[in-house]
Amino acid sequence: MHSTLFVLALLAADSKEDAQKKVDEAMAKSCELAKKNVENNKEACSDQAKAFEALDCASKDSRKSVDFLKVQGECLKKVKEGAKAAPASEKKAAGTHCKVTDEAGAVVLEHDSEGTTIKCQGEIREKVKAEKCEPGKKLALQYLADGGKPIAMNITCPKK
Repeated sequence: MHSTLFVLALLAADSKEDAQKKVDEAMAKSCELAKKNVENNKEACSDQAKAFEALDCASKDSRKSVDFLKVQGECLKKVKEGAKAAPASEKKAAGTHCKVTDEAGAVVLEHDSEGTTIKCQGEIREKVKAEKCEPGKKLALQYLADGGKPIAMNITCPKK
């Protein structure tokens, strides 16, 4: 009976060690990811990058010396604040620029939309119908948005 309890106690100790090993491995990976994220934003997060310089993510004691998740959170906050404060000229304009071309590649119509490429496609389709259509005519065009690949756009003009 005593030997069975002893074996069970050893098995429990082994599984506890295995579990702790897995936790340590996961924490080391999380630390490395946090370190990489801060390093990628070094310009905005110089203080946080310095905190990570001496940190050895493989060492449990080193990880305990720096709250790496908190440091990463501070960096992400700085990055977001920097993005909000960027001048309008540095921010990407919202919306999509799209155009339609004929079979030879000549631009038929261009359009700027405040929405996605799908919205721009619908808006330019209506614009082509209003400005370029002749009653009953079928137009074979190519649609391009923000430098993307051309997509076939066939428009059947209303018979009016």
